[in-house]
Amino acid sequence: MGAKLYTVKEFFSSIDDLSDVGGVQEIEKVESNAYSNRYAESFDALFDLPENLDFLLDAYFELDLYQKDRFPSPCALFEKGSELWSSHPSLSFISFVSSLEALVNLEYRGKQVEKCVKCGQDRHRVTKKLLDFLLIMELMVRNSKSTQ
Repeated sequence: MGAKLYTVKEFFSSIDDLSDVGGVQEIEKVESNAYSNRYAESFDALFDLPENLDFLLDAYFELDLYQKDRFPSPCALFEKGSELWSSHPSLSFISFVSSLEALVNLEYRGKQVEKCVKCGQDRHRVTKKLLDFLLIMELMVRNSKSTQ
């Protein structure tokens, strides 16, 4: 999974610490929902970040190694679903469901899961999780519209 990395055994980095950023203008932080809901809105906008970036980074770094290794896959599927939403809604939906399935597999890793009586497959209740997710997204959109 991922790209191979090639290194030179004799190479040692000469960087001992981070550069001083005093005097550099702080990157603008944008309301998180507004940041997330403007997919490819403008390519000439200044670089900015969501206001919840610290929370997101903290959450990522709290993941164990197994989760960190698998987390990019559902993220890529979600991003692809967002990209396809306006031109191919059905394909977009499949991408969102696949993203949720990947996350559900992470959530239930190592846990006993109820089996379907008819087909024997694991019952992760992905449909319920998707509906819950869509409900949360709808509420977030309504909240962002009411605060504008």
